[in-house]
Amino acid sequence: MRVFVFVNRVNEIGYRQTTALLIAAAVRLGHEVFLANVDGISQTQNGVQLNAVAVQCKPASKTIDSLSITEFAEKTTEDQYEKPEICNGDAILIRTNPGRDIERREQHQNFVSICKNATQLGVVVINDPSQLDFFANKSAINCLPKTCRPETIVARDLETALEFWQDARRDCVVKPPVGSRGKGVTRIRLDHPNPAELLEHLVDSEGTVIQHFIESDEIGDKRIVVLDGKLLEHGYHLAGIHRIPAPGEFRANIHIGGTAQPLTLSSCEKKSALTAAGLLFKNGVRLAGIDLVGSQVIEFNVFSTGGLFDANRFANFDFSDEIVRMLLG
Repeated sequence: MRVFVFVNRVNEIGYRQTTALLIAAAVRLGHEVFLANVDGISQTQNGVQLNAVAVQCKPASKTIDSLSITEFAEKTTEDQYEKPEICNGDAILIRTNPGRDIERREQHQNFVSICKNATQLGVVVINDPSQLDFFANKSAINCLPKTCRPETIVARDLETALEFWQDARRDCVVKPPVGSRGKGVTRIRLDHPNPAELLEHLVDSEGTVIQHFIESDEIGDKRIVVLDGKLLEHGYHLAGIHRIPAPGEFRANIHIGGTAQPLTLSSCEKKSALTAAGLLFKNGVRLAGIDLVGSQVIEFNVFSTGGLFDANRFANFDFSDEIVRMLLG
């Protein structure tokens, strides 16, 4: 199968990223893989064909790894790019991340729109592009039962935000509706001396997500990789990581100093994760990341799911091959 992997920028693929791991797995499994930038896709005038400015991943090898993919991507130049036509039976693997590329919002929206059209042409698109924008919004967790998630609202004015914080009688977390790597995420403590002043700078008229802060016996959060509504397991290991925040930080994101530890889940945590995974799969989101604090789902990750590099390391097993086999057959 020809597989077109779209990312924000090809030259920025890192060897620790799940994207590089999946690309390497696809090449090892014999797929013809092309890499493309998010703005490297267009639709022809007749409205039924797609073109991608892409780079073919060569050479196919049974031993190629994510580092090889990164080195290949870093060295690509414009004269190596081709314009293959995406056809019925091809696959598009969406590994873009709009939350890290806000300044090119329109290009990301255009890309998703074209991917929606591609599904009508018999192109396999993972994940379902008609659902990505909805589930990428951090307020989408409100689709889950209340037992599985914290109280969450979208506030567009200071009055609404302040009322929610006052009624919560606990710390709250304020975050942009779309974002990545903990950027813009702020904790407002119950004893904050002037929450109105702080919220005034955080609340946006386009919508700001505010949710109850979850207290847990375990520090940090847990990123769980789910596929087709299920958890991925190898022996006693789960595909995912337990992220521990840096000292003095409540956000556990790896890119702001958090560290990864092996993932274990209680029965309650597993139940919440499976509930979320089932909801996503029912709506066409096959591969995703779910973030838990305690047994509460705090976010979905439906574009560029992370956490697989360390999960593979802890399990001494490459989950990437299993994921690609299930996604592409």
